[in-house]
Amino acid sequence: MQSLLPPSGEAAPGLHLSWAYRPSLALGGDLFNLARWDDESLFFYILDASGHGGSPALRAASFSTFLRPENLRNCVESNNPSCMLTEANRHYPLTPEGEYFTIWMGVLSLQDRTLQYATAGHGGALVQHRDGTIKWLTQPGLPLGLHPDTIYSLMQTQLVPGDRLLLMSDGLYEAPSPTGEVWGLQRLASVLRDTVSRPLVEVLPILLAEAERWHGVASFPDDAALMGLECLD
Repeated sequence: MQSLLPPSGEAAPGLHLSWAYRPSLALGGDLFNLARWDDESLFFYILDASGHGGSPALRAASFSTFLRPENLRNCVESNNPSCMLTEANRHYPLTPEGEYFTIWMGVLSLQDRTLQYATAGHGGALVQHRDGTIKWLTQPGLPLGLHPDTIYSLMQTQLVPGDRLLLMSDGLYEAPSPTGEVWGLQRLASVLRDTVSRPLVEVLPILLAEAERWHGVASFPDDAALMGLECLD
């Protein structure tokens, strides 16, 4: 699964990619990737296949092949994330076993840093500004495959120098304590605010370590995946 993840480092001039990935003991289906859509934009996503074991991992690997820009360009007329998700929803219906995907998908203009995005039931996406404030890039919506006629809405925001875009799977923020209480988005946001002055490449391992400390053991019950994109000055 890790061989399917993108290389860290400069994703484009002025944009730096960092990531961290902690698989659970049972093989799972969390994946993320980033690629050039064309000379003017970046395309990226994070997905989570329901369930654990070989089947979700294989479904996620198959889906990642579908999500390659060279394939998506044959399926959609533009780099519109909502159109991409609507098309993916038709290609990946609910399986007979009731398995599905959640996904967050975005396209970033390299010219003016406009970010267009759409989400299918995935709640782990945010922008953190230089002053530490956080804007969540989520909205209610059905996961892929639950209804063949679902149309996914397009959202938009603007990134500026100093902003950080962070995508994460729920295996991180839903890590339970020994008593069953989840770590939660509020605690995650608090760690982000406390570490805003540190480079993003250092912050992601800190998030994993804090979730692990809350959980009490080194392995999580679900995959924990994080991908961060930092807009440099």
